[in-house]
Amino acid sequence: MLRLTAVTLYKHGLGFFERAGRIDGEATLLFPRRAMDDVLKSLTVVPAAGTTVKGIAFETPEDRNEAARRVPITFAEATPLSSLITAFTGYSVRVDASGRIVEGKLIGLEREDESHLKRATLAVLGIAGIELVPLANITSFRLSETQANEDLRFALANQRRDEERAGARVSLSQAAEATLSYIAPAPAWRVSYRVLIGAAQGDPDAREVFVQGWGLFDNTLEEDLDQVRLTLTAGMPVSFRYELHQPNTPERAVVRDEERTISEPIEFFGGDRDDLIVGGIGNDMMSMSIAPAAARKLQMVSSADVEAAAPVQAGGESRGALFAYTIDAPVSVKRGESGMVPIVAFKSRGARTLMYNRDKHPDHPAASVRFKAADTATLERGPAIVLDGGHYGGEAVVPFTIAGSEVILAYALELGVRVSSASAERLVTVGVGFRDRSIFIDSRMTLTTTYEVVATLAAPANLVVEHQRRGDMAFDTKPIEEAHGLGRFKLTVPARGKAKLTVTEFRMVQRTQDVTGLTGQAIQEYLENKLLDADTVTALQSILGQEAQLSQLVDGRKRIEEQRRAARARLDDARKSLGAVSEHDTTLRQRFLDQLTTHDDALQSLDLREGELDLAIAGLKAEIDTAARALAIVGET
Repeated sequence: MLRLTAVTLYKHGLGFFERAGRIDGEATLLFPRRAMDDVLKSLTVVPAAGTTVKGIAFETPEDRNEAARRVPITFAEATPLSSLITAFTGYSVRVDASGRIVEGKLIGLEREDESHLKRATLAVLGIAGIELVPLANITSFRLSETQANEDLRFALANQRRDEERAGARVSLSQAAEATLSYIAPAPAWRVSYRVLIGAAQGDPDAREVFVQGWGLFDNTLEEDLDQVRLTLTAGMPVSFRYELHQPNTPERAVVRDEERTISEPIEFFGGDRDDLIVGGIGNDMMSMSIAPAAARKLQMVSSADVEAAAPVQAGGESRGALFAYTIDAPVSVKRGESGMVPIVAFKSRGARTLMYNRDKHPDHPAASVRFKAADTATLERGPAIVLDGGHYGGEAVVPFTIAGSEVILAYALELGVRVSSASAERLVTVGVGFRDRSIFIDSRMTLTTTYEVVATLAAPANLVVEHQRRGDMAFDTKPIEEAHGLGRFKLTVPARGKAKLTVTEFRMVQRTQDVTGLTGQAIQEYLENKLLDADTVTALQSILGQEAQLSQLVDGRKRIEEQRRAARARLDDARKSLGAVSEHDTTLRQRFLDQLTTHDDALQSLDLREGELDLAIAGLKAEIDTAARALAIVGET
């Protein structure tokens, strides 16, 4: 086995392994079967100068039952010998029975007792006929045919195959020193931090912050790590599993001979192909662990003590999108054990502050420490214990942080400060315009959130309120910081006192309606708010007056329409009555004729009145339309 010399671990469950040693022509490496896809994807062999790689062979992961079907040789656990002899029935054999040589075709095995072979007899068809050989006398049993021996070797190899492991055989042109590298599944390494907040430095909130990170890793290999170079890599390289180990024989189309006749037109159909590449990168969001504000007092610990007790044993370097911590001294870890080593330590000038976000905790702010990561260290996500002034202060989670970026750790609730909030919306019209009979009303939607803070602390405190802006709105109150829809606002809370913060957001809203849909009250409000001038208001009021007249005309036409229907019905009734009267009854007929004349005159009068109203309505509508369109000119001037 080539010795493992270097291991690089990543956070996404993958490791990069390097081995070195002498290969005497061939060397076989064993891997867990689940790792073979990654191994075959990445295995790289670099022999010494003058030596070449002839090839790499690996075991095909064939199902044992499928292999048994191709070579029908089984090894029954209770009767392996008899099952083997049965499998080679009909093959040529050479049997040595205590010096007596028998050659011929194997007929089979005759047994008197199923559980014992002491009195079993082997039957062989030789030149002289069938020969019986007591099984107890046989000292050797050989298969004469080459293929039979190959089948036996294959069956034995398949029988001893390790179901959990697979091998890759490397062949070189000659014996030489070589290095191999490959990737394989490995437990993700972890990191834990110690964050020490020092005493105040002039400004009550200014602090010296010391950060120490420990890398934790596991040895789940089937060998000890002995003086191995270890690298722990932060970041998220793109990685996936691609099936290379499992054989894949695609089904092919079956093509048959066919008659060479043409009975239909030949057509070619074109098509479009869309290539879709789907990728995903997970983003770790900063989370907040909350601990009791009343910290349990421990022994005073200083950053100097921690730094001196566990000096950093790793060097960091940027590798493109990744950051690697290379452990300075070779690492030795027993199989099945884990280890941890300090990989980063730095001091930074930071600040202790109270951070409030009502979505994270509605009642109290979190005691937090803000500091800048070292320019030479990318911080991988991991838990942190915070020591504030040498005492246990709480716990937090350090997010993945690029070198030189700011970190905010919220490690305890400040129960001495209580925050409540309330929100209110308001819609105010700020502008009015006209175009093509339409009125465009611009309004300002305002969302006001008021934070009220009550403190019982003995000293004043600075509070940073983190406010989530509504997606379609903008801040009207200027924040001290803003990113990703979050605004931060700072206020000072007096000792045992109260404070208030108002955050205003806004967005513009526009709605459209026909000018004839305005009300007198709305026009008066626009005039009072100086959104319309007097001339425009006069024009609008005139239009509203005309609209009232138009409404009266339309109502009158509806009444005439109803009267016409009634007159038409009376006329029809009179005609029916006249038709039913005898020609000899002249008096009654004359009365119905008079009614017909009266109803017909009334109907003609209504038709005339309806026509007059239609003309009046059309004329008034034209006047209103002209006046409404003229409003656009008034608005522009």
